[in-house]
Amino acid sequence: ANDDSMVLSQKIQQSPYISQTTDDSQRRQLRTANHDPGVNFWIFDAWVELSGDDDLDGYYHRLTTSFDADVDSDLETVYAKLYVSRQGGAWVQVADTELFEIRYDSMADSYEVETELVEGFASGQYDVLIELHSLYHSGVVASMVLYQDADGYALTLEDQQRDQPLTPTSVTLSTSYGTTSGNTQNGYLVTEETWVAGSYSWQGMLLLALLLLVKQRYFRFRRA
Repeated sequence: ANDDSMVLSQKIQQSPYISQTTDDSQRRQLRTANHDPGVNFWIFDAWVELSGDDDLDGYYHRLTTSFDADVDSDLETVYAKLYVSRQGGAWVQVADTELFEIRYDSMADSYEVETELVEGFASGQYDVLIELHSLYHSGVVASMVLYQDADGYALTLEDQQRDQPLTPTSVTLSTSYGTTSGNTQNGYLVTEETWVAGSYSWQGMLLLALLLLVKQRYFRFRRA
């Protein structure tokens, strides 16, 4: 009831174990039956997968967080909150889940949350915090912080507004060269080559500059 991030009363109404009866006394009995306050929760495993890098700068705007929560009782109803922190800064909540059930150490109750960062998240390295809450127990019952993605790389994120797709631009170069024999030039050849680079990508412009440098040195050698 103290959780201001979600309307617990609505969640409780949706629970299949509670919606079977409309009697308040029976509902309270169902909520409190067989729930030991000494139950232990933990997050056995968790991982993050990144996707959505439209400008190909290595920063992603979409993260999929998966985790397997376990408990030392037969059945518990829980939900989770997800937070992100940029380079050691404040934790910002980005998601909370629906109610779901976990049973002992079963792997069949793993949960997945896909989150898109739309705005307000500057480019940088982020950490992800998973907080597990129980419908019948107060406070945070388990938590885990993730510093890397599923492949072991840093969680490099940015919001979708900063992740704009590249605008392709074509660059065509025309170059002529030939061989010399005494004072006579012959065998001229004209070539045209086209590259496509993103107008917003400094990596693309750097690659184009390197290609031009190699081209220039190559044709000077041929003329000599």
